[in-house]
Amino acid sequence: MIQPIRRVFVPLFLIPVILIFKIASSSGSDDAILFSKESRVLIVAPHPDDETLSTGGLIQSAVEANADVKVVYLTHGDYNEIASIVFQKKPLLTTADFIKSGQSRKKEAISAMSLLGLGEKNLIFLGYPDLGTLRIWRSHWGETKPFRSFITRINKVPYKEDFSYGQPYRGDNVVLDFEKILVSFQPTHIFVTAPFDLNPDHRAAYLYLQVALLNLDGKIQKPQVFAYLVHTHRWPIPRKYKPEEPLNPPASTQTHEASRWLFYQLKPRQVQLKKEALLKYGSQAAYSKDFMLSFVRTNELYLNVRYEDLNEGQENKKSKPDKVNYWIEEGKLWVDIRVTSPLDELGTMSIEIFSYKNGVDFSTLPKFNFRLLGNQVLVKDGRRYVPGIQYHLGKKVLLIGIPLPLLKSPDYLFVSAQTAQNDISRDFGSWRILKVNKS
Repeated sequence: MIQPIRRVFVPLFLIPVILIFKIASSSGSDDAILFSKESRVLIVAPHPDDETLSTGGLIQSAVEANADVKVVYLTHGDYNEIASIVFQKKPLLTTADFIKSGQSRKKEAISAMSLLGLGEKNLIFLGYPDLGTLRIWRSHWGETKPFRSFITRINKVPYKEDFSYGQPYRGDNVVLDFEKILVSFQPTHIFVTAPFDLNPDHRAAYLYLQVALLNLDGKIQKPQVFAYLVHTHRWPIPRKYKPEEPLNPPASTQTHEASRWLFYQLKPRQVQLKKEALLKYGSQAAYSKDFMLSFVRTNELYLNVRYEDLNEGQENKKSKPDKVNYWIEEGKLWVDIRVTSPLDELGTMSIEIFSYKNGVDFSTLPKFNFRLLGNQVLVKDGRRYVPGIQYHLGKKVLLIGIPLPLLKSPDYLFVSAQTAQNDISRDFGSWRILKVNKS
């Protein structure tokens, strides 16, 4: 039985709303957002309207600076059942309904971006499944069957005009599409949704992009990468149109000593045009207009998110109470989780650890899921159960030791921990990227 190391942790279910990344000061030159005619700006939007909500003013500034700007849409937002019922007066029941919804949102995006100065040639639609991209990330790689929509039974990109038309719904295809775009466009700036956004497609967009960037490390110029936030608890405040007020960061992200948001100031005419562009998304404004217009403020918010260092013997460092503790010792990755409520009261707990190794196909590397059910921890890599992993389970602690050879001696780890309690969904888990510093 492993003797647990004594530390103090906040409840695990609070983790998703606390900023858990190393973010540099907004005064640093590496964080300055400046555009010129040499700039190539890539906006990654999980759904049509995300780009306008969070970068509508910034896009205008880039266009005014004669920068080259492209927007990549991961999905068409075609599985929005509420929008379909309100806007189309019917639920999505058939494949044809599903595709019609996606085509409508694509037209709205083209109209909105035209208003901000971007032509259709500047827009890239991938067409992967709305509300399916994080499921693909978790389970559909390599030789596994592609993800299939439960309702429509679609398992590949159905839109003939899209960049990814015909691609099966697998994670390696999404990464490859991002790589093609990055190599072709060579962006100097990238803006993408945060890995702690509550929407699963938003977290997935960040993850796929990061794998593509790691794959291309040394092969393309390293761009500045900024994250933006759309969905978190009780934000923005107030949820209404307040164009004369600033957009302040969520209160929950201010508890971390390293959190520094970049306030990107907008001109009054940019604020007004951003509002007009948002209203081009009639299917969304039909039921969430107040929420959408609450992003029309005097500024936009961005974070320069960096990888965290994972060192050997990290257990001897002072623990931070806002995240699960990871360290390397004696050839093992250790995961230490402490909660204030008994584990059996938190519902199902899930911990995900995905390996990344330079020069190795990511689809072939371990993607472990640890699931706590009752008093037992089950470990799977895809559909295969993994034996021989050591763990200690106490009333309020879970300590896991994973031999590094089982993880294929990774250079990076993509990690996430989530639980379920009351209305907190296990899918609300944040993701972190750890750089493994080998001795």
